[in-house]
Amino acid sequence: MQRRKQFLKNVGMIAAGASLLPVNKLAALAMPAPKKSIYFDFHCHPGWSMTERNFANNAETMLPQTVSEMKEGHLTCGFLALVADAPLIKPGPKGIIITRKYAPGDGWTEYKRQLQRVKEVFAQVSVPFSTDLNDLSTKTNGPIGYLAVEGGDFLDDQLERIEEAYQDGVRSIQLVHYAPITSVICKRLKRHLMDCLRLVKMSSKR
Repeated sequence: MQRRKQFLKNVGMIAAGASLLPVNKLAALAMPAPKKSIYFDFHCHPGWSMTERNFANNAETMLPQTVSEMKEGHLTCGFLALVADAPLIKPGPKGIIITRKYAPGDGWTEYKRQLQRVKEVFAQVSVPFSTDLNDLSTKTNGPIGYLAVEGGDFLDDQLERIEEAYQDGVRSIQLVHYAPITSVICKRLKRHLMDCLRLVKMSSKR
């Protein structure tokens, strides 16, 4: 059995050697993906426009080409992530800069704006959205989108909005992106998760 240190050493040697190869040589080494497997991208922003801070189907995003590459790579599904704090951040010389905070209600308005736009844009390239676990199947002719949100800013300290986001089709929320969120929502979520864990433990004892 190969030990962890030996495995990491071998991987490092392969990576070092691969870094010396031109891109076209690396592509030739890639193994074709087996067709009868499920491939899920847990974090992607195809069609995201940095100029518009929103989803778009234009020359900047090259969305049709990206979707075509997803199909060629046999991608089954993926989390298409909204960026909750997009209006609050911008690139700086040393990374992302947080420019301001949301006024009450603005984060939710931004979430709804992006939600509507992402559905419009992906309808143009015939990428459907799903909330059904059964679509994670080798029979799926992907790609299919599942909705995700980066940053809990849009919740605006209202935990009830998670249920509404769920009804909108959102299936994943990354609590913190770049902009910090208030401790209020963190504490409420912690209490909620602890309650859920207690219910799970109680159910397992029956």
